[in-house]
Amino acid sequence: MSDIEQIKTAIFNYFDGIRLADRERLERAFAVEAGHMKGYPHDQGGRFAVSSRPIREVIDAWAARAP
Repeated sequence: MSDIEQIKTAIFNYFDGIRLADRERLERAFAVEAGHMKGYPHDQGGRFAVSSRPIREVIDAWAARAP
């Protein structure tokens, strides 16, 4: 499979995994053992705060949602 096809596969696994709350697809889209989801949400004071969670925890939350 070409690099482009591999990228497309990962993206569709992510989109379909979120849409269907499908843990298996989500795990195929990410490096589960090493990955972290990072972001800058607002804290209680309204300031941006750095957030980092293991991707496994994020997938747990996504897979628990209703499809």
